[in-house]
Amino acid sequence: MPTGKLHEGRTLNHHDENTQLLGCFLDNLKAGNNSPHTVNSYRATVADFLNFTMGLGMADVTHREIREWLHFLHERGVSAQTMSQRLYAVRSFFAFAELAGVVKSSPARLVQRRKVPRPLPDWLTVTDMRKLIAAAENPRDRALVEFIWATGCRISEVIGGRVESIKWRDRSLKVLGKGQKERLVLIGKKTASALEEYLKGRRAGPLFLSEEIGKGPRRQAGGVSRDRWGNWRGYWRETDPSGKRVMKSTRLGDFEIRTREEAHTALTRYLDTSPIEHPSVTDSPIS
Repeated sequence: MPTGKLHEGRTLNHHDENTQLLGCFLDNLKAGNNSPHTVNSYRATVADFLNFTMGLGMADVTHREIREWLHFLHERGVSAQTMSQRLYAVRSFFAFAELAGVVKSSPARLVQRRKVPRPLPDWLTVTDMRKLIAAAENPRDRALVEFIWATGCRISEVIGGRVESIKWRDRSLKVLGKGQKERLVLIGKKTASALEEYLKGRRAGPLFLSEEIGKGPRRQAGGVSRDRWGNWRGYWRETDPSGKRVMKSTRLGDFEIRTREEAHTALTRYLDTSPIEHPSVTDSPIS
């Protein structure tokens, strides 16, 4: 619970104000193109800290509350690395509160981050990687392992990769990386051959499709287009409960999506976070 003497003018009835400030902070994170994972992580961390302060106004929070919260986390068995990450989230929250004029100075600046030892990563040898590639049961898995090994892409970059971004002549493609920034990655001759064997002439859609054994992909993104009102719409094929392949679509946004690449990214994100059934979208069977 919060420390300090409440008769100094500090009160514990600021839950609504704190919740509103947290909402504004999260909106600011989204506007800064932070990933949904980052936004959700910061939401949970700051909400936990606000719950610990029991409604104390943010202008009345001192470094003592932050230190006691960290001690509370330590007693709960939270690792030093996780505590460092959560302190960083609270620092960002108070930095936003300072810019918004809610606090005069961030109390989190008075709390030093503990140095977290970083162990050396384990890695596979070239022999191990070749064994892993040889153990692939189908062209998709073989191309996936070859691609990750050749490019060093993050998982989010692999998931967001698109076939139309590949330049086969240059053996390169653009991926959307951390912070929604595009970067160019190179692929070797063996990786390009593995991709061609897997894609079998497919020239659009996600680079790697989720597959169900014996049924093919349950959901496959098709494309994006703009309607006459300026709204971006996304289209994809999906297997319904009866086993029929149907075409579905949804509105992605309007002028806040500036390019077709951003629309493809919005469609991929929508499909990744939506259940198979979409009652609000239109269905039409694939002819």
